[in-house]
Amino acid sequence: MVREGCFDGVDFCLTWHPNVYNGLMCRSLANARVIFTFSGVASHAAAAPEKGRSALDSCEIMSVGVNYLREHVSADVRMHYAYLDAGGTAPNVVQPHAAVLYALRAPETAQVQEVYGRVLDVARGAALICGTKVEAQVVSAYANTLVPKSLGELAHRCVKAAVAEVTYTPAEEAYAEKFVKVGSQPGAKTALDCGVEDPAAARMGGSTDVGDVSWVVPTVGIYATTYATGTVMHGWTAVAQGRSSIAKKGMHTAAKAMSAIAMEILRRPELREQIKKDFETVRDGRVYKTLIPDSMKPGTF
Repeated sequence: MVREGCFDGVDFCLTWHPNVYNGLMCRSLANARVIFTFSGVASHAAAAPEKGRSALDSCEIMSVGVNYLREHVSADVRMHYAYLDAGGTAPNVVQPHAAVLYALRAPETAQVQEVYGRVLDVARGAALICGTKVEAQVVSAYANTLVPKSLGELAHRCVKAAVAEVTYTPAEEAYAEKFVKVGSQPGAKTALDCGVEDPAAARMGGSTDVGDVSWVVPTVGIYATTYATGTVMHGWTAVAQGRSSIAKKGMHTAAKAMSAIAMEILRRPELREQIKKDFETVRDGRVYKTLIPDSMKPGTF
């Protein structure tokens, strides 16, 4: 949508995300998702193995190569993968096709581009070793998040004001405590985070397409406490808490904060101008360029 100009002419963008604490979405990892599809030659694995060229072997050798690569990239780079096609279910057939999806993350888009080039070389090497062919297809990509200074300061104040109004009942505290016991932080001092994180100490999050928007429109996102302390995102405990009154309070907190941010921007023309200036400062002359190729259209993956 950003690539196609859907956000052209938009003055500001506000967003929020559920979390285990309150704060700003200041940091996110740039991300590219790439499908590596290997093509080989089928053959009888016992009677004529020499005539086969295993695409599955190429996938496995690529995984080995990437695992060795992990030692030679920055500590903040992440490389994950999932098999999309293992070549079939017959072990007595040399697999003629296989595919693996990689998610490559780093703090900056330029770093992701560099890592992608190195992973692509590993894939080509794996194909060369096995006598197969490989095709790489970038199917999605997210930029890192930019936050203009004045917009971030405004959002932080509004989040603090909204959080100050939140109270939890003894029943909600007890409910959250049950999840703390099965979460990643047993023995936590509090079952629910009622504070607001300092933006200067913001934790690195995952990856989000909000990052792409933030390169073309002054954007700020906020986190609101909707889960018990120690809840692991994308896990069953997060899903289980989604319909709780705690989650709803977090949603209302986010709504109040976002409304307050919007009202401040609308009422104060000098603030709008400052945010725009800070937006240019944080971009620092850099031009947004998505890693998603022009040939990739909605519905093609």
